[in-house]
Parts: sequence; C-alpha cells; structure tokens
Amino acid sequence: MPGDWREQALIPNQWYAVFESRSLTGKPVGIERLGERLVAWRTDAGEAVVQRDRCSHKGARLSLGRIADGCIECPYHGLRFDATGACRLAPFMGRQFDIPSTWRVEAYPTREACGLVWVWYGNAEPA
Repeated sequence: MPGDWREQALIPNQWYAVFESRSLTGKPVGIERLGERLVAWRTDAGEAVVQRDRCSHKGARLSLGRIADGCIECPYHGLRFDATGACRLAPFMGRQFDIPSTWRVEAYPTREACGLVWVWYGNAEPA
C-alpha cells in the first residue's frame, strides 16, 4: 500500500498552489510548502512574491521581518531583498558597500490565478 500522499515526491516542473491570494496582505507570511520553509509577500506594486524563508547572511527567517521600500527586510541585520531575491541594502556595511551577488535568497517564479498564489517547482522554464 502506498505511503501517505505527503511523503510522495513532488512532480518537478509544475505549478503548485501554495497560498490563498486574499490571505496575502502587507506583511510577510511564513509557510511550509514543497518541502521547504517559504515566505510569501507583496511588492509595493501588489505583486505576490514567494522566496525561501532564510536570509543568505545569517539564516534568519525573513517571514519575521517586514516589507520596506518594496523589499523584504531581514529582522536580524536589516538586509533587504527584492522580488528577484537580490540583496539591495546591507545597512551594517554602509551605503558605499558593493553588495556581493551571492547575498541573495532563492525566489520562485510566482503567479496569481483563480484566487491562489502559484509557485513553479522545477528547473525548466515555467510554462
């Protein structure tokens, strides 16, 4: 007899519904989906964003942070990441600091349809 459906491997290169659109307001929300801790939030333009819920600097949960200037802000050192996952501000390093490209969080291709936030799970280009 097959195991619990939650133990089954996810089918790669598929869209998965992860959150109700109406539940995504002005604050970041931590969710566990696709076998990972994720953070869902909205940009200043209202676009849904889903990223890994882990700051690339010290591993803090971004879902415990806030939205500031169109970015999600880490509650630990204040790093800000945009919707693509790129770090846009590292306040503890000063404004002249050239932020390394490795200071980023994984961002998932995200869409909204039928009242749900959908995330692309896989390596292929989203269909």
